[in-house]
Amino acid sequence: IVKVTRWNSSTMTHYGPLHTGDKELGSAPQWDELVSAGRITADEKKIIVVMSGNEAKINGVQCYDSEVITAGAMQKTMKVTGGGELPDQIKKFKDQYPDAYVEFFESKGWKLDEAGVSPQLYYQGEARANGAKLEKQALKENLQLGCNEATFGKVIDCQPVSAMACAIASPLYVEIQIMDFIDRLHAALSKVPAGYSFSAEKLFKSPLGKAVVLDHDINRPAFVKDDLGAALDTFFDILRHIIGASDDVRFGFHPYTGHTDRAFNAFLHVDGKFLRQYMQ
Repeated sequence: IVKVTRWNSSTMTHYGPLHTGDKELGSAPQWDELVSAGRITADEKKIIVVMSGNEAKINGVQCYDSEVITAGAMQKTMKVTGGGELPDQIKKFKDQYPDAYVEFFESKGWKLDEAGVSPQLYYQGEARANGAKLEKQALKENLQLGCNEATFGKVIDCQPVSAMACAIASPLYVEIQIMDFIDRLHAALSKVPAGYSFSAEKLFKSPLGKAVVLDHDINRPAFVKDDLGAALDTFFDILRHIIGASDDVRFGFHPYTGHTDRAFNAFLHVDGKFLRQYMQ
């Protein structure tokens, strides 16, 4: 089902089609097979499942904001230039499963132009513009035809969105979506907090902590290093105040081994109630 939704920017209200989706990434049947095959670990599965509730559905698709189209659990986008993370993901799918790509994408109107340095996505099918090729801004405007205040909240016929929703929910493409989350997790945890020498992976050991880093990396990837660094700075400032240290209590902090100096150990034994009151 595709409905008209809207997004209010600072200057105007934008209308466009939305398929919310109904398939949760955390409950995808592909997980057990990937774990059994050794392609992902049980901990990696736990991390992705923990944070997947904050993301879109596996088969969620929308075309109402600044991008041409947004699709999948990680909300991959196609930009008005034609490129983007969504075309890159579809190209990966095509390379691994060429027959499935033809079945679920190309035959339904969604096609890749690979003539340039990076792949570009376009639509060409009988459902739109009498079969003419639609790309970039022209595609964006075409996908939003019939979406306005009068049709807001109503079901509309938007074959390109319906076709995309079905394609990204196909079993092999769901596998691609899962593995992209795993790759993104590794990339996020390899980032080094600004002002420090160790990676986020050395700092966060619990699935929840790693899930928080991944979630932030998906939503604001350029902010991760600075925000982690700022959080650590705040942590050590609070620690220095609590123990009355005059020097930098970061000295002797060893996330690589889990061992800490006297100051950090003192912080770990501070009464939790006092700490919560101090931090409020």
